Amino acid sequence: MNASVNGSGLYGEMDYNASARALLQAHRYQQQIEVEQRLRERQYQLQQQQQQSMRFYASLQAHANGAVGPGSSPFPSSRGHSPTGSSVRPSTGTGAAAHHLKNIRNHEQLWNVQGAGGGTSVLSHSSGELNRSSLTNSICRYYAQGYCSRGEACPFLHTQASQGFGSVRVNSGSNFKEATREDRLVTDNKVLTRRGGSRVATPAVFANGLQRRKGESLPNGNTSQVNGHAYVNGHHPSPVSFHGDVQNHVHGEHSLEYEGSRHAIVGTQHLSQQNQQPKYNTLEEVEGRIFSIAKDQHGCRFLQRKFDEGGPEDVQKIFQEIIEHIIELMTDPFGNYLVQKLLEVCNEGQRMEILHVVTEKGELVQISLNMHGTRAVQKLIETLKSPEQVAMVIASLKQGVVTLIKDLNGNHVVQRCLQRLSTEDSQFIFDAAAAHCVEIATHRHGCCVLQRCVDFASGSQRQRLVAEIAANALVLSQDPFGNYVVQYILDLGMPWASVEVMVRLEGNYPYLAMQKFSSNVVEKCLKLAGDENRTRIVREIMGSPRLGQMLQDPYANYVVQSALTVAKGSLHTGLVDAIRPHLSVLRSSPYGKRILSRTNLKK
Repeated sequence: MNASVNGSGLYGEMDYNASARALLQAHRYQQQIEVEQRLRERQYQLQQQQQQSMRFYASLQAHANGAVGPGSSPFPSSRGHSPTGSSVRPSTGTGAAAHHLKNIRNHEQLWNVQGAGGGTSVLSHSSGELNRSSLTNSICRYYAQGYCSRGEACPFLHTQASQGFGSVRVNSGSNFKEATREDRLVTDNKVLTRRGGSRVATPAVFANGLQRRKGESLPNGNTSQVNGHAYVNGHHPSPVSFHGDVQNHVHGEHSLEYEGSRHAIVGTQHLSQQNQQPKYNTLEEVEGRIFSIAKDQHGCRFLQRKFDEGGPEDVQKIFQEIIEHIIELMTDPFGNYLVQKLLEVCNEGQRMEILHVVTEKGELVQISLNMHGTRAVQKLIETLKSPEQVAMVIASLKQGVVTLIKDLNGNHVVQRCLQRLSTEDSQFIFDAAAAHCVEIATHRHGCCVLQRCVDFASGSQRQRLVAEIAANALVLSQDPFGNYVVQYILDLGMPWASVEVMVRLEGNYPYLAMQKFSSNVVEKCLKLAGDENRTRIVREIMGSPRLGQMLQDPYANYVVQSALTVAKGSLHTGLVDAIRPHLSVLRSSPYGKRILSRTNLKK
């Protein structure tokens, strides 16, 4: 049941971690919703694209079979307009033949862009049939990363160009088998898989369109792509980005891949950020803007490397540009690391100049209260070299030492002073702790600092602190944090301190035993007290009119159990006799059964 708190910042860290996890879970949930919404929008766009592609291929097949003739339109549109935007007018004779040839060429151009991607005609102008002998000169639209889903039966060229931009590299070219008409007219679906289970079917023709340059529209005018967004029939629906938008929404946690070829379409945001990282090579490149890049993650690391790689001249260059902003950098998420590194490599003149800046207006306390500044101030204390420097820091911290002791971040600065400074230099901390003993001991962070003060104090300093704690033992024992301080001085093994605590608690043991926090102190007293003081405590408990209530109390029952354990001889017999009248109550009480197990009163 006994417990002690010897760490610092335990409760604050637990609360902070819980809040951080909750925020992270909410952020991830919102990201998942946004990604799923994007995928639904994309699926709708792809369905529209697939329908238009199928209508086009149906018209192409009808044209190849000779269904297109004078006076008929090869397109499934009833509005009298072809996808190129030109009017289709019924005509006969030579004009109809010329118009027929023009439509064939439009088909060829669109097929070369969407399907094959090469520059060779796949239609015979004279017969209206598919010219299969020319297929071997076309580029395969299904080839990606050295793999084609059609295998050896594919009649198209497998080139580097079919995977994206770049020079053409032919992998094979003469021994392809002929493809049937249906092979080209069937839309091969690539499946985009998002980690997490959601799937979006993407026609290969549409996926091929992703490789087109930004702003370049297809010859038929049906689909255009501007700045990474797909637009259908010249209209601009809600944008569905294939590179930027999705990447920004997945935030490095999801990626979209081709199933089968595993060809990544969308990279993680982390990789994108790496590509955008500024590159610094020499210190001369950043002269005049060292302060600004010191607050950047990559710039700060670059400057820290210069401290290690360069000499005193480089240190001086950086120092000159940041000294006027040293306070701001000490409280910056990235800049504080640069200041810590500077304090390790600077000379004594530079260190004194830093101390003058941070102490002249009493800024050191405010910096210490900052979550980033506390690290820089601790490093400053660690690197103090002369009594003059120590005196400057003490004078600046002294005015706010109690505030620092009770602060989540500031208490670490005080503890660093206790660790690094001599006991004489730390006297200002001991004086404040003794003068504000109850205020500090009853605080979440202060109770830990007060224990450290007792550890590092020497001689008269420790005696004064322990005496102040013992004098306030009755109040502190009932406090959620103060009770740990009282237990701590009992564990020191200083007889005079233990006696002083027990004297202060005498006459209140039954009352204290029934409280959550003070019951721990009473148990500690029973275990550590001498025979005389232990007898006094046990007699006070068994002679109390509240004994029956204590036996059934969720806290006091532990005190009674401890008393039964430490009591010997006649003292133990007297305590058992005092408990005997309450046997009937003990047998029906969950706490009473524990007491019965420690006595011979079960029967």
